[in-house]
Amino acid sequence: MDLFHRKRAEALAAKVRQLPGYPDFPGAAAGQARYDHIGALIADAALQAAIGFNSVVRPRVQRLLAAWPEADTVDLFLVRVAAEGLHEVLDWKDAEKPARALRLANLLATEGVQTVDELRNWCRLPDSRGKLLKVKGVGEKTADYIAMLAGAPAVAVDRRIRAFVGSGTDQEIRGLLAAVATALDLDLGVLDRVVWAAGKAALPPDSRPDTVDVTVAVPADRAARFHDLAERWLQGRANAEWRVTDHELAIALWQQLDDRRRRLFGVLIQRPGHRYRADELVELSGAAMTLKNLTSLLSQPSVLSEQMGRAWPWQYDYPEGRQKPAVYWFEPDIAEMFGKAGAVVEEESDPVHSIE
Repeated sequence: MDLFHRKRAEALAAKVRQLPGYPDFPGAAAGQARYDHIGALIADAALQAAIGFNSVVRPRVQRLLAAWPEADTVDLFLVRVAAEGLHEVLDWKDAEKPARALRLANLLATEGVQTVDELRNWCRLPDSRGKLLKVKGVGEKTADYIAMLAGAPAVAVDRRIRAFVGSGTDQEIRGLLAAVATALDLDLGVLDRVVWAAGKAALPPDSRPDTVDVTVAVPADRAARFHDLAERWLQGRANAEWRVTDHELAIALWQQLDDRRRRLFGVLIQRPGHRYRADELVELSGAAMTLKNLTSLLSQPSVLSEQMGRAWPWQYDYPEGRQKPAVYWFEPDIAEMFGKAGAVVEEESDPVHSIE
């Protein structure tokens, strides 16, 4: 580590020493795995991306634990998957995430990993992260998430971590926190959770310019409408198309979606540009919905978008004429933005990072 990064690490260590509870942070135990059941851990890791943990992931993992209590090794998990499949036990209709779980299980089997304890030790190996990242559907955050589920030291870099640490690439920030953990004799996983919790207070305040009062005379019967239009104009041109810079708006919209609508969005953004028929959306979302209430489910995010000065974020068309059902899709850049928004919302309530 060069002099500049050593100085940054020293300054960061000083900040950590000022955090409440240092050095024995409450509720942040080193090496503590969330599960002692490898099948549950694999299911959690495969499902969690851009989906609420408490409302979606937790109940499905609990279903798996209740149905397959003996599947606590990778081999036994794979036996049950081969015999019964994952879709029913997880109550999941989309094919991708159960397939992702199977790919993870096959990797671990190939690596000779059978239990959570073995996974924790495997995650400490220098080449394990690279192998995880080669699995389709596993990105940087999920690779860190898997290590953290197993109780291995890891850092999941997100906007809260960045708010506390400062600028730098993900690799630089992980390196800085690793240096701080060594200097302060702290477990890296514990440090990650503590810094993540402290990062919320470190997020920058509203950076908009100062406002001034403006008085405008309008007809009394149109004052409410004028006020509404002015608010939308301040947020962006009313009913403008979503832009890739609308990150905060996308996060705000995602926060207000319930579980059914998040799953509906999840299907659309998983395959950007793919035109889904209405019946496909109903089937793949796995939500309690029918063709009749699809329009109703889409109406809420449409209204929320309008309140934000944006049109609905999806595209639609009638390739067979308006007498036939429409097709729906997300453009790739907007799908990516909403995928990241869902991940941010998930991180805000990420139980792995929680030290409550």
